[in-house]
Amino acid sequence: MKFLADKAIPHVEEAFSTIGEIQLLPPGKITPDTLKGVDGLLVRTTTGIKPSLLKGSRVTFVGTATIGTDHIDLPYLAEKGIHLSSAPGCNATAVGEYVLTALLTLEANTGISLQGRTLGIIGAGNTGNAVKRKAEAIGIRCLLNDPPLAERSPNNELIDIVELVQESDIISLHIPLTCSGKYPTTHLLNEALFSQLKPGTIIINTSRGEALDGNALKANRSRLGGVILDVWENEPQIDPELIPFIDIASPHIAGYSIEGKIRATEMIYRDACTFFEVPPVWDCEKALASYGVPQLTISDRDQIPVDVIIQGYDIFKDDSRLRLFTQQDNPGEYFANLRNQYRFRREFSSFQVNVEQSLSSEDRRHLSRLGFHISDGQALRISRAALNVSK
Repeated sequence: MKFLADKAIPHVEEAFSTIGEIQLLPPGKITPDTLKGVDGLLVRTTTGIKPSLLKGSRVTFVGTATIGTDHIDLPYLAEKGIHLSSAPGCNATAVGEYVLTALLTLEANTGISLQGRTLGIIGAGNTGNAVKRKAEAIGIRCLLNDPPLAERSPNNELIDIVELVQESDIISLHIPLTCSGKYPTTHLLNEALFSQLKPGTIIINTSRGEALDGNALKANRSRLGGVILDVWENEPQIDPELIPFIDIASPHIAGYSIEGKIRATEMIYRDACTFFEVPPVWDCEKALASYGVPQLTISDRDQIPVDVIIQGYDIFKDDSRLRLFTQQDNPGEYFANLRNQYRFRREFSSFQVNVEQSLSSEDRRHLSRLGFHISDGQALRISRAALNVSK
């Protein structure tokens, strides 16, 4: 068995070398020529899986270490009988924690209060529900909208988008990119929808850049309370004029946690083992354990859990790097490198919070509901539970 893999997929070599021979390349070097003699192709969203790439190859397995498949010609794979493996939900927790961290950072730096606010979540899949769990853990009321899901499985929890917009103080997008069909999402947040928002609404997009109309955002920015963007139209050649309108900006890395990345590798690895009828032997627990257990110490007991969350992830480091985009000779390459060379952050479940004084039961509940571990004098063992991957 021979595999070709995007070199940026964490632990892909050590995992897939247990199945067969593996070659690592940067995504720009994955071409029809390099696919000669390859049985399995392992990619991220940076590699488009099209007939022009696969034609003439012997590839029978394509694994994408991502939740989305926008970059893949699904009808072509089905026509050719090529098995597709993806990693739905792998980064849901990371995105949920990114959204919560961004909101709390925005509150801490602008004076905008989250007290009594309602968060409207458009897209009730794995990621939307992860955002809901994290937000509700600190007392934010959440509403959900997902027309395709409501049609497939009637659910009283799902509401119409007009009702969601009218009731929400914060709107967060967690939708796939679809250009046609009954529920297209391209420019879902457009001029018409912006006009219906409450004054002071906070907008968050961590799904697909094209789900939000950048020109409409610029035209309506004065009515908004804040804007958090992790995804952008026309990546990596994003609109430099949009950046000054954004309160917190990052280069499409909301789902980039160590745990989420290892989770994705684990998911496509196990699928490949099943497909090629090889017993899985790679141990993702050991891979995660190699990163150690990061420690946090409560410094402001009056600001729990905000103090702990912001210690764990300083989102402004990502924001400041992205704002250098406009100063680059090759800004598109700079944006791509921010993603490809990103230093993955840790999820809450991997942190050990050291408590120097007694902690109230309420604060303990807050931290525990968010996923943090509180030090009890014993070393914390990070295990498969942190990855939430089934054997």
